[in-house]
Amino acid sequence: MLPASAYSITRSPGHCMESPSSSQHLRQVALEMFVERSFDAVSLRQLAAAIGMQVGSLYNHMDSKRSLLFELIEEYEADLLDTLIEENQTILHPSQRLEAFVRAHIEFNLQHRQHQDLARRELRSLTGEQQLSIHSLRLQQKQCLQNILQQGIAQQLFHPLPPEIAAQAIFSMLEGATTSSQPDVVSLFSCMIANAMGMKTQPARQGKPQFGAPPSQGGRRNRNNHER
Repeated sequence: MLPASAYSITRSPGHCMESPSSSQHLRQVALEMFVERSFDAVSLRQLAAAIGMQVGSLYNHMDSKRSLLFELIEEYEADLLDTLIEENQTILHPSQRLEAFVRAHIEFNLQHRQHQDLARRELRSLTGEQQLSIHSLRLQQKQCLQNILQQGIAQQLFHPLPPEIAAQAIFSMLEGATTSSQPDVVSLFSCMIANAMGMKTQPARQGKPQFGAPPSQGGRRNRNNHER
């Protein structure tokens, strides 16, 4: 376990935040401490010490420790939903829509690993009302995928599986993508999901590899810029 003084803002290369506000500083350090120690194990005194504040001053930037946790998880889930929707706005073919969804989901979580870990581990620490709000965002994410699957099934491009069950199975696969140590994890999971849905290799979108094609042996994704 690291001492409170060891926690500071972790920045990905190229991410400029030269003069972060106190609120930004608080959110980043809280994220790191909640993931490292767990929400319940971090006291307000420890959090205040880690960012160089008095305990009372924390309330200028948050309502409570639990509300701060909720904000961190809600922001992550809402940003993921926005990303998944944006990636599918201009794509019509269901196979390409599925490819865009899979790629966006994996790449987003590779870039936000700490947020993903926090959302999965600490949902139980939220109030019942807060949990319902998070579940609503996750349901919307799954509905995006379900709509893609329904379109592909209707066009006889995917196996005629119940879309709700297939969507849940795919989400379960995607949740494990960021824990994989395999190179080119996006292509690997794309291939697995394409096979699961009975798809053949699809023509690549411009600048993208073929969806459903096995990852190349030589292609190793540079993951140095991903959040640890």
